[in-house]
Amino acid sequence: GMKGTTRFAPASLIFYALTALMIVMTVMSAISAFSWINRSFPGFLVYPFPNVGSFGRPEWPGYAAGIKYMDRIVAVDGQPVRTGRQILEYVKDKAPGTRIRYEIDSRGVSREVVIPVHAFSLKDFFVVFVVAYVFGVALYVLGVIVYVLKPNIHSSWVFLVMCFAMGTYVGTGFEIQSSYHFVHIHYLIIPLVAGSLFHLFSIFPDKKRVLQRYPILEYAIYIPTALIAGAYLLFLLTYQTGISAGWIPHPQVITPVNRIFYLVCALFLVAFLVHSVIKAADSTARARARMILFGICTAFLPTVLVHGVVMFFKVAIPWTLMVFISFFFPASIAYSIFRHNLFDA
Repeated sequence: GMKGTTRFAPASLIFYALTALMIVMTVMSAISAFSWINRSFPGFLVYPFPNVGSFGRPEWPGYAAGIKYMDRIVAVDGQPVRTGRQILEYVKDKAPGTRIRYEIDSRGVSREVVIPVHAFSLKDFFVVFVVAYVFGVALYVLGVIVYVLKPNIHSSWVFLVMCFAMGTYVGTGFEIQSSYHFVHIHYLIIPLVAGSLFHLFSIFPDKKRVLQRYPILEYAIYIPTALIAGAYLLFLLTYQTGISAGWIPHPQVITPVNRIFYLVCALFLVAFLVHSVIKAADSTARARARMILFGICTAFLPTVLVHGVVMFFKVAIPWTLMVFISFFFPASIAYSIFRHNLFDA
């Protein structure tokens, strides 16, 4: 009827806009990463703010010199720096092997290190960029396929948003430590990964009863999501000015808060699913809830454990390995969507 067509138009528009954005990010991330091959870089990656990035390889000279994730680069060869871009610009015309002096602030302790300029190899490109990128693109594709096969169903939308957030998070991970095109989008979606997951499992495989009574509660999770995203954005818009007001939090503060948010959401996910398994109306409902629970355990438990190890023992882990494990999770949801027509419910 009329209602269907009027509801359909804005929905398709949003869907096409989101798909276009995914395509633009997919193409541009690949082009900018490709341009790094054989390029001189510091021997470590750096965020748009001058802190050492999370991506890298143990063999890189930066790690050999003992610099660590989130160490702040204060000066390069005696020149004070405010942004990651200044560091990369300074290094990119130097020959590999050129020794560069960095003044570093590591958790309040100042020190100087000398790190030779390094060339970004083809192997670096594959190990550091391609693996995570392919996972990100696969998530995009998964979200789009599910939406196209089951359009105009509420859960398809939430699944699409979740795939968009997860895909952007992993797919632009290298990008925001190298070329800086999608920094703002990347930080805005970091909390959206957990928020959209929480949302999806509050309505799927079955809508929780409290939400049927108070429908507005379905969207309550986006309040903490927006607060964390807002904190990141506030920092990104002000750090270059140098007027870093004391009340503007640094990512070093926001990221642990965001990790706690992830953890809380993850615990709720498991609780939601266990509830679905126990309260399932029939065997089909139980089967699909079990399938997703299996996917979550396969994907999430190792990831959460590894994150815990990294956080508490400060160990560097080639997290590209985690990418493979994590893919079980969205894939298991997609599988149950197709297998059990989940969204007809």
